[in-house]
Amino acid sequence: MTENQKKHLKIGGGVVIGGIVIYYLFFSASSAGSGGSAEDPTGNGGVTNPGNLYVFDAKKVADELYDAMKISGYASFINPNERERIFKALERVNPTQFGQVVQKFALRSYNKTFGNQINYLPFTSLPLEPLKVWLKTELTEDDYNLLKLKYPNHL
Repeated sequence: MTENQKKHLKIGGGVVIGGIVIYYLFFSASSAGSGGSAEDPTGNGGVTNPGNLYVFDAKKVADELYDAMKISGYASFINPNERERIFKALERVNPTQFGQVVQKFALRSYNKTFGNQINYLPFTSLPLEPLKVWLKTELTEDDYNLLKLKYPNHL
């Protein structure tokens, strides 16, 4: 082997080893860090859920509540299934988690008069209301008080 071939062999070997090191530094570390791992007990990293354990997701619960209340108006009177959807969404939510749901729900446009998102006055926008107002308007007083007992710090 000539000196020139030895030189090219050393350079090629260094490039291969450098490529392997860079691969393990960037690709294996980023995939473990961004999505979480199977040992992540919070489930916040998009982890697969072995054993079908309940994984709380505040945004998902807030969206389920919004979907249950956004169209028909006054869930307890017009469509009892809407009331069931509200209670189903909150079934496994503890008071601390409900605080997160309230934050994720934030303020959304709502017509308190008709209990929906239909704006009957042109050239005006609906007021932005928190989850508390949505629930108080949609549910009967008994149903709302039941939720108020479960989540006293937020309703």
